[in-house]
Amino acid sequence: MKDWPQPSYGQVYRIVRGLPEDVKTLAREGPTGYRETFDVLYRREASRANRIWQADHCKLCIYLCKGDGGKGERAKPWVTVILDDYSRAIAGYQLGWKTPTSSQTSLALRQAIGVKEDPRWQICGIPERFYSDHGADFRSKHLEAVSIDLKMGLVFSQVGKPRGRGKIERFFRTMEEML
Repeated sequence: MKDWPQPSYGQVYRIVRGLPEDVKTLAREGPTGYRETFDVLYRREASRANRIWQADHCKLCIYLCKGDGGKGERAKPWVTVILDDYSRAIAGYQLGWKTPTSSQTSLALRQAIGVKEDPRWQICGIPERFYSDHGADFRSKHLEAVSIDLKMGLVFSQVGKPRGRGKIERFFRTMEEML
């Protein structure tokens, strides 16, 4: 220990008062309090079409009949949606009865990339970035191989913090309200 003189209360007070507010919050409330107050939200906003596509799944809130001309078992289907971040246009989708897999996600991506039969549905091409949550199907080796072949970057939201994915979540909410 050095033989330095003990600082006075006034000296300590002036030093602490001069500290930036974020440093004081970190000291008082820890990393969680700091994050909630000062965390910079990095918004993923595309500057043009096909720059960023968002993907997610949703179990629809309606019952449909599985086969047999409307006489089969009734169940809620899953939908996988791929949305262009810039235009908010749906680039592709896939309906299914089972929990979504990387194969279903890849089928939706294939539809999104391809030219559609309906001339009014004009969105197609390969996105620069494919943004999704941390679902197992999005983190799969299959989707990773597809993204490498297409030279498309995979981007995942932070676990428990789906920032920047509000557009697709809003689409699902609107669809649920309409159903």
